[in-house]
Amino acid sequence: MQTDRDAGSSMHVNVVMNPDKLPFSESLRISEKLAEIDLAPGCVFLNKIRPGDDIEHVLRAFADISIHRLNMAEYQVTGVDNLLTDMNDHPGPGEVFAGQD
Repeated sequence: MQTDRDAGSSMHVNVVMNPDKLPFSESLRISEKLAEIDLAPGCVFLNKIRPGDDIEHVLRAFADISIHRLNMAEYQVTGVDNLLTDMNDHPGPGEVFAGQD
């Protein structure tokens, strides 16, 4: 049986996590299990980063994957347009998101 992966599709999984210990451990475990079935994460979204958060362990653990950093918003962000606006207003180092898929 041929799957989409066999046919060279661009199927990928993105991992979304908070910088806390438990979400980090769960995301690492999920990534390892996905790798066992040849489905590596396409990127990591590190969500709800607050000033002073230590994210070095995340950057080291996922060094071979693109990591998108999303700072903790001061207000509730709803909808794609508002999310893109917030991400462009508060990008992580070297990141701009407008128009990216």
